[in-house]
Amino acid sequence: MNQLRQLMLEELQRRNFATTTIRTYLHGVAHFSRYFRRPPDQLGPEDIRKYQAMLFTKLKYSPNTVILRLASLTGRYARVTSAHVGATSSWSKPADAADN
Repeated sequence: MNQLRQLMLEELQRRNFATTTIRTYLHGVAHFSRYFRRPPDQLGPEDIRKYQAMLFTKLKYSPNTVILRLASLTGRYARVTSAHVGATSSWSKPADAADN
């Protein structure tokens, strides 16, 4: 298990996410990374937009499925990635947004 995946797993467990949610989020990030053939910490907001378009157009996913996939990339993943690379993420939730 690589360091970024381990950090994400620990963060989701610390926040008491359900086992199925954790598995779904980890799968979503892995699929995102495989699609671009790059580690997730080397991908950014523009890549998420391209990935979202691909999920709708190429894979024909339903809006609910796309929302679940994007949830794994925004918020939790962004916080873990920014902590991993030691930078502030430009895609994390606004400070006034509710935190899970």
